[in-house]
Amino acid sequence: MSRIRDIANLFSGSTDAATDAEVASAISAHNVAGNGHVGRGNTASRPASPAAGDMYANTQTGFIEVYTGATYGWEQVGGISSAVTGVTATNTPTSRAYNNGAASVAFTPGTVLGRTYTAISSPGSYTATASESPIVVTGLQSSTQYTYTVTSTNNYGTSSASSASSSVTATTVPQAPTIGTATAGDASATVTYTAGATGGSAVTTYTATSSPGGFTGTGSSPITVSGLTNGTSYTFTVTATNANGTSLASSATSSVTPIAAGLGTTWFSSSPATGQNRMKAAGWTGSVFIGVYESTTAAAYSADGITWTNTTTPSSGYWYPGSASVGGNFSAIVYEISNTTNYSSNGTTWTVGTMPTQRSWYNSASNLTGTIKAIPRWDPHVATSTNGATYTEASVLGGTDDWRNIGWCGGTKWVVVGQTTKIMVSTNDAASFTQRILPGGSLYGDISSGDGNIILVSTGNQTYYTSTDNGANWTSRSFPTAAYPGDILWNGKTFVAQGNAFAWTSTDGITWTQRTATNINFYSSAVGGAGNNTFIGLDYSASNPRPRYSTY
Repeated sequence: MSRIRDIANLFSGSTDAATDAEVASAISAHNVAGNGHVGRGNTASRPASPAAGDMYANTQTGFIEVYTGATYGWEQVGGISSAVTGVTATNTPTSRAYNNGAASVAFTPGTVLGRTYTAISSPGSYTATASESPIVVTGLQSSTQYTYTVTSTNNYGTSSASSASSSVTATTVPQAPTIGTATAGDASATVTYTAGATGGSAVTTYTATSSPGGFTGTGSSPITVSGLTNGTSYTFTVTATNANGTSLASSATSSVTPIAAGLGTTWFSSSPATGQNRMKAAGWTGSVFIGVYESTTAAAYSADGITWTNTTTPSSGYWYPGSASVGGNFSAIVYEISNTTNYSSNGTTWTVGTMPTQRSWYNSASNLTGTIKAIPRWDPHVATSTNGATYTEASVLGGTDDWRNIGWCGGTKWVVVGQTTKIMVSTNDAASFTQRILPGGSLYGDISSGDGNIILVSTGNQTYYTSTDNGANWTSRSFPTAAYPGDILWNGKTFVAQGNAFAWTSTDGITWTQRTATNINFYSSAVGGAGNNTFIGLDYSASNPRPRYSTY
C-alpha cells in the first residue's frame, strides 16, 4: 500500500500526502462510480439503479453482464438470449377478413432477455415479431388449427424455439356469398345467392342490399327486398354475417325493375273508334298510340290507350301486325309484295314511305329506344329504320325460310324465327346472325322476345322454349294453359303474353301468372305510355273488335 500511496502522492495536486486509508477508499470509489464496476453477486443482487454501461459479474450464471438501458436491461456479454417458456395462443377473430385470421401469442421471457421475439405458426409458417409479449400473428387461413413456437433474439444470436402452444382454430368473418339472380316484383325483388364458407363461425345473417337506395332484406336464399320504387332499376349484393363480423359484399346482380302488380293483371275495354274493322297493328310513338285497321285506310290514335280517335292513312293495305314505332313515328308496312309504308308521329298527319325493295314484308319489331327491324317471308333480308320513314336493308339471315317473326330480346340482341325449327340469333344489333335449331318439331314461329338474358320462342301452342346462352341450348317450357298466345311483349320490366281469353305475366320469362281477359281474342299487341307502363292488346274477335289495355 505504501508504494501505491507514494505514486498517488506524486501525481496528486494536493499538497497533503494521502494516507493508506484514503488511497483504498479512492480505489473503491473509482471502481464503482467512475468506470461502472458495480461489483459481483447473484441475479437478485444486481444494483437497483444501474446506469447504462455498468458492468456486473453474475456469480449465479457465471457471465459478465452489461446494463444496456431500461428497454433490454442486463445482457450477458457474448451470451445468446434465453429460450422463452409458457407459450399460449388465443384466437382474435373480431372483424378479421376471410382467410386473414389472427392469433395473440403470449409467453414468459427467459433469464437473458431478447431484443426481439418471433412467433411462428404450424402449419403455414406465418410469422410475426415484437419486442415483448404478446405477439399478434396474422394472415391465418379461416377454420384452420394452428400451434405456435417462439424464439428470442439479441445481439449475439437467436435462442432455441420454445415448446409449442396448444392448438387454436383461426376464425374470421364469412367468405363473401356468390351472387345469383334478382327477380323484380311489386315494389320488391327477390335475390338468390350461394353461401360461401362460414369463416369458422356459424353464419347468423345473410343480407341483400339494393343499389340505389340501400334497401335491405335478410334470410336464406332467395331474400326478398321490399320498399323499392316501381319503375326504378336496381342491382343487389349479398353479405354474410357471423359473430366475428360481416363479409365482403358479393358481386352485383344484373339490374331489375320492380313493377306494379296490376300490370297485365286486369284488362279493360277501350273506347274504340266506331264503325271499323278489326285493328290489325298498333304502336307507341312516344306521345300517342296509333293503330291501323285491317285492309282499309282506317286508323285511330289514343294518348292513353283508352279513348281512341278516328283517322285515315294515305294508303290502303293489308297492314300486318309487325308494324312498329321508332324515332317518334309509327310505321305501318303493307304486307305481300310491296314496298309501301305509311308513317305518322301523331295519328293525324301521315306520310307515304317506301321500303328499299318490293318484298313480302311480314313482321317488324322495335327495341323501344330507337330502331325498327323488319323481315320479309322467304327472303334473307332484314330492313332497319331509325325514324320509321326510311329503311335500309341487308342480306344477313344466311338463307331463305318462311320467316314469321322478328323480336327484340334486350340490348343488341334480336331473334328471327320461321315455320321450321330454324331460328336466327344476333347479338350485334342484327349486323349478322347465327343459325340455331330448336329441339322440338316444326313451329309456327310466331313469337320471340327477351330481356337481354333470356330468349323466348313460341311454338304456336302451349309449349315454348327459352335460352340463356344466345340459342346454343334450349329448355322446353309450358304456358299455364293450352290457349294459343297471340303475342308476347317485354317492356323492360315484365313479360305479358296474350292469347285467346287469357293473358299471362312473368318477370323472368319462366314463371307465369295467368290473368283472365274474358272474351278477348288477342292477336297482336303494343307497349308504350310513360315508362312503357301500358300494354295494348288488339282484340281480333269478330263480334267485339276493339283494343284492350292494361296499365299500372
